[in-house]
Amino acid sequence: MDEILYLEADEEITSVVDKLKGLEAKSVGLVAPKGSTIVQSLVSLKLLKKQAENLNRKIAIITTDDVGRNLASRVGLPVFADTKSAQPLSIVQEDVPNVTEVVEIDLDEKSPKLPKDFEVHRYDQVKESEKPEAPPSQKSMAPSPSSEPKEQKQEFVKRPVVSAPVENRAEIESARPVKAESQMSKIAKSRKKTPWIIAGVGVGILILLVLVDLLLAKVTVDIAIPADELQKEVAITIERDKNKPDLETGVIPGTQVQKEGEFSDVFSATGEKDAGEKATGNLTFKNESGVDEKIEAGTTVASSSGLEFTLLTSITVPKATLNAEGNKVLGQTSGKVEATSAGDSYNLPASTSYSVYGKAKISVSGGTSGGVTKKIKIIANSDISSAQDALQEKGKQGLIKAIADNKTDAVIADAEKIEVVNFAATKNVNDEATEFKATARVRLTTLTYKRDDLKQASLKQLEKTLKEGRGLLTTEGDSFDVRVASSDINVGKITLRVAVVTHTGPAVDLGGLSKSWRVKTLEQIKQDASSIPEAQLKDVQLWPRYALPISPILKDRIIINLEYTKK
Repeated sequence: MDEILYLEADEEITSVVDKLKGLEAKSVGLVAPKGSTIVQSLVSLKLLKKQAENLNRKIAIITTDDVGRNLASRVGLPVFADTKSAQPLSIVQEDVPNVTEVVEIDLDEKSPKLPKDFEVHRYDQVKESEKPEAPPSQKSMAPSPSSEPKEQKQEFVKRPVVSAPVENRAEIESARPVKAESQMSKIAKSRKKTPWIIAGVGVGILILLVLVDLLLAKVTVDIAIPADELQKEVAITIERDKNKPDLETGVIPGTQVQKEGEFSDVFSATGEKDAGEKATGNLTFKNESGVDEKIEAGTTVASSSGLEFTLLTSITVPKATLNAEGNKVLGQTSGKVEATSAGDSYNLPASTSYSVYGKAKISVSGGTSGGVTKKIKIIANSDISSAQDALQEKGKQGLIKAIADNKTDAVIADAEKIEVVNFAATKNVNDEATEFKATARVRLTTLTYKRDDLKQASLKQLEKTLKEGRGLLTTEGDSFDVRVASSDINVGKITLRVAVVTHTGPAVDLGGLSKSWRVKTLEQIKQDASSIPEAQLKDVQLWPRYALPISPILKDRIIINLEYTKK
């Protein structure tokens, strides 16, 4: 069973039929309480079954009433013990007369005419001649189905209520008819009400459809207006302590935002260090003067090619003397020197001559060797500074992007305060390395603002510059380019210069038009649009096409597209 319908104990058949009409389920279980009027009458059950078949409904009876179960089974209705039962009950039926004649009754009449020789028997009504002398005990007092009345009347005869044995109660109940007059009158009244109910439901559905149409429909109006492009720069101020926009003065509120983040990167070393070997050699020092010449350690000895060496120990060069032949013999001694810089360029041959600064009478000669050239990368001080600057910029861009992810708020570039809270590198200055990793914690402080506030304030400032009768014709294509004129984040104030690109033309109140065109016919909208000065109506479209030719209630569903044409 697709649906369960619970009946009242005194519920009549017309009420049950009305409820069946209101259900969409094809299979319905009727739950009847014990002693329910419906299941106590065989005729009621037959009428109920016929009405259900006319409504294309399959019904079943769910009851604990033994009489109701027996009668329902007789008319061919499935009977269940309770709502959870999966299979109907199997009920053994008693023999009853086979009635084949169909009796039709006009229920529209208040007092329906019964056929001739038609008599209605009720278990609680007996003729005076049939009254028992004493109340029956265990014997059945129900009239025999085959008994024929002596007189056939069309009116009801009142009989006293008598009890019957339980085993014969089903037979007695089968003879109980529907209260013809009351039920037929109620059915007639119900039939009279049905057209009005259907009409009311139809009107309600129509009103609902109209309301839905007015809420969901959309009207698009395309209008061509002669317009000039307007490019102008206006000043807008953002203030942290402002609660709401002041469009007249061009001041809009800002929200101070502070955000921190940790950023790291790998950097290359640019410093160099000479790690080669210095050349050394024992040079011969000769003295041409007549006195001894002392040369101190550390004295610079320069080669004829300009390479410099340092005397490692102090020496004394003896004076020149004359030999037996009278020739001059120069005094000489040796001294060890070391190149002032490393490199193989300081390896000089033995024929190389040198000079000693301030010692014109001293000449030097000899060779040097052992010099090796080798350059290595080291961390320069500038490398550390560059890494810190780079991480600060990286942190700035990352934090601005994180703030700008809020689509309703905008952040102004180059108006922020940026700080490196902490910085660390894996290498120190002068450490030998080709690269190093640095990490910085960056803090950014800035002001954010609402994009729509900036747009409205900028347009308001532009309107002040227009001539009378001219207005701004704004669209989604208008641009608002922002640059910082001055910034003081500590105070919470930023002054901007906003370059606006929009259009100007005949003054058109788009918001007012959208509001005035609500719940108007398309023809009225066309007439109003055609009356706009210098404007040309291009098209009016309704969506969906099958909607009523009336504009929606909501002005947001009325879209006005302006097409700008050059004069």
